[in-house]
Amino acid sequence: MKKLILLISFLLMLKIQLLAQEWTVQQIDDGYIEDTSIAIDTQNLVHIGYIANGLVKYAKWNGIFWEYETIDTSGYYIYINEIKIGIDKRNQPHIVTCLHLHDSTMQVKYAYRRDSIWHLEKVDSLGCPITLFTNWPRRIDMAIDNNCIPHIVYPWLNITDSVWELRYAYKNDEWVVQTILRLPFTNCAIYAAKIAIDTANYPVISYSISDKGRRQLFCSFFNGLSWDIDTIVVTEAKFPISIIIDRMNLVHLQYMAGLSIRYAVKENNCWQHSGIIAISGSPIRGDMALLNNEPHMVASSYFGGLQYKYKLGNNWYWDYVPIPYCGLHPSLEIDQQGTRHLSCSSTDYDLLYATKPNLGIEEKNVGRTPISSELSLSVNSPVSQSKLKISYGLPKNARVKLTLYDLTGRAIKVLIDEYQNAGYYNNSLDLQKEQLTNGVYFLGLELDKDKKFKKIILIK
Repeated sequence: MKKLILLISFLLMLKIQLLAQEWTVQQIDDGYIEDTSIAIDTQNLVHIGYIANGLVKYAKWNGIFWEYETIDTSGYYIYINEIKIGIDKRNQPHIVTCLHLHDSTMQVKYAYRRDSIWHLEKVDSLGCPITLFTNWPRRIDMAIDNNCIPHIVYPWLNITDSVWELRYAYKNDEWVVQTILRLPFTNCAIYAAKIAIDTANYPVISYSISDKGRRQLFCSFFNGLSWDIDTIVVTEAKFPISIIIDRMNLVHLQYMAGLSIRYAVKENNCWQHSGIIAISGSPIRGDMALLNNEPHMVASSYFGGLQYKYKLGNNWYWDYVPIPYCGLHPSLEIDQQGTRHLSCSSTDYDLLYATKPNLGIEEKNVGRTPISSELSLSVNSPVSQSKLKISYGLPKNARVKLTLYDLTGRAIKVLIDEYQNAGYYNNSLDLQKEQLTNGVYFLGLELDKDKKFKKIILIK
């Protein structure tokens, strides 16, 4: 009996090691880590902002070793502080924090780095009891636009006027703080807010409202003059976790509903929902990143552990991340080579960093017929090799057309125009033979009236 137990234990350990061998996990700092946020620059270098022992800190991987800096040494109440980091197109880091002071007030602070020096600014400050925010979801978020301007969103309890406010702030020369929504405190509350920048350089904000105990998700789009509000119909909606807008201007949303983390994408003015991660415990934290415009989601809680799920074509798959204990406060990014980067804290509140290279997950399903009735398409982008690798799935027998377009929409080459059976296929394009220059292209796959497009970045 003992031998059998030992054998089972050995096989379980072996299975975990085999599953985990693609991920590398390291502890890069210790202390009481309250929150983490990760970002990747154009050189694929990792930047992590985090709050430890009431101090705002920053770590950067320079390609050889980690560099550490303390940004704000003011000292804050050690509990429920939050941080978000972003990288602009000049590879300069921006950090926004929601900090709770010892006098029970809260502040929104912003830090940016210029000429190797950190500059710290206060964006907003109002009195608010800390007890109102215990175990709440993340409330503050930031996005950097193409002009390197930071945009911040956060819900705020205005005690003086007894109202909840959804506040939006951006900086040109000075900070401009706007209230885009006000609700009475009596029966309503505004929960977590998330922000992204669309292809027109305008902000898009997702948030949730509780009205007499019933919560609803919303998404507000700025059109240059005013905000257009879109109601997202979700059963048991709770709050948004992450929002991303891709190069095709599609909105990807990660949110919590009931006891699960879910995903939705807005296409043709319609929200499509899928991808459920069931999770238990409190507090719930999560994040999302895109690989070839397809979502990768991570979620964790104190008792539910860390879970990773990604979408490929029309199907969702699990991945095992060997994080000790539960992996609190996860933050996820995927670089231009498809490498996944994850920061989080352990149950002992040490700062952990995990990474996994892109091993061509698109090829896992080749030869199998898709279960879904939808068309799927994936490519390896950005492309620096001599050949472009293409994978696609057909839900039925039909005539298929695969076309390469330039940025203006002009058809450059028709790769496939023939009748094919349902299933997964691999194809490739010889870039040297076609003499394509560096830039952005689009690959279009047509099956009857169904069409899919993927962006391709060519780097020689």
